[in-house]
Amino acid sequence: MKSNPVLSKVKEAIKIAKDFGADSVLAIGGGSVLDSAKAVAAGACYDGDVWDFFTGKSPSRALKIFDVITLAATGSEMNSGAVVTREETRQKYAIDGRVLYPKVSIIDSELQASVSREYLVYSASDIIAHSIEGYFTASVQPGLISSYVEANIKAVIKTTEILLANPDDYDARAEFAWAATMALNGLTYVGTGGYSYPNHMIEHAMSAVTDCAHGAGLSVVMPAWMKWYKDRNLAQFERFAREIFGLKGADEGIAAVLPTMQAQKSGQIINISSVAGLKVSSGIGTVYSATKFAVKTISEGLRAESKGDVRVCTIYPGAIATELTQHSSDEAAKAGIQAFYAANEITPDAVARAIVFAVSQPADVDINDITIRPSRQEF
Repeated sequence: MKSNPVLSKVKEAIKIAKDFGADSVLAIGGGSVLDSAKAVAAGACYDGDVWDFFTGKSPSRALKIFDVITLAATGSEMNSGAVVTREETRQKYAIDGRVLYPKVSIIDSELQASVSREYLVYSASDIIAHSIEGYFTASVQPGLISSYVEANIKAVIKTTEILLANPDDYDARAEFAWAATMALNGLTYVGTGGYSYPNHMIEHAMSAVTDCAHGAGLSVVMPAWMKWYKDRNLAQFERFAREIFGLKGADEGIAAVLPTMQAQKSGQIINISSVAGLKVSSGIGTVYSATKFAVKTISEGLRAESKGDVRVCTIYPGAIATELTQHSSDEAAKAGIQAFYAANEITPDAVARAIVFAVSQPADVDINDITIRPSRQEF
């Protein structure tokens, strides 16, 4: 099995399991191995194409699943989900079903001591992403669960820093592994409603094309998404800045990720602006354009401050199909915006492809600016 597990390998293993008459599957490795094993467990008990389970069908039977986790990140050892890429179509989709919960999971931090510094940081990004998806996007979020998520994230940050300095610290590695499990075993979503997984969906589209490490992709996506999304749940972002970093503002909290990237001398920040940040229009508004022009200034400042260690790209979308059209408080302006978007808008995956293009460049290439708009839209 490989990092970012692929359907072809899953199908190879399904054939072996059927020919052998297996009654169980043992996964020894990280999340990619266990995710593959879950797909094999479902496919071995099914006469059709296992990909059916990634496109809407729920598995009703599966082989028994056991695992020994050698890399803590995905939390797959205590949940019923898995993600696999179909290579020929570059679709990275999920399978889920109650029959896919492992029967026994062994989480021994001594078996994880050989994880590289690079993958330790990638793993930390994945755990944090699992924790913040519901935290930021939920329409119903109990304060107790927010506190729990914050405690888990702080534990990840603390133990990551300890392990970067001393990889042999048993207690830190054990706590890191436990935090990984706790981030996606359902407890961070108790009582939570109306949430989604935007960071993961964007990253899945990216890594399906580029085959980048999942945590590396999330490290690029999260800061950009947070900048774009924060005004939709500003109070929660301000809480995040205050509780996680001891800072006062949402922007200060987001900016706190930069020192980590500088310390590891790698990383990429994608800032989402707007074509309104390139040209002022009376139909858009001077103040709105001023905020979008500011994004370019911030990007240029980040690039200068990082001294080449961190790549920074600003994307200027035109009319993209999002909930933006619902946010104007002026009814006449809202009606005009909705009519314009209805006639011109393109889907968000166009922006995702632009992000993939920027992050897939060699390390010594920094794509600074990308303007993307519908072909029907005047600049």
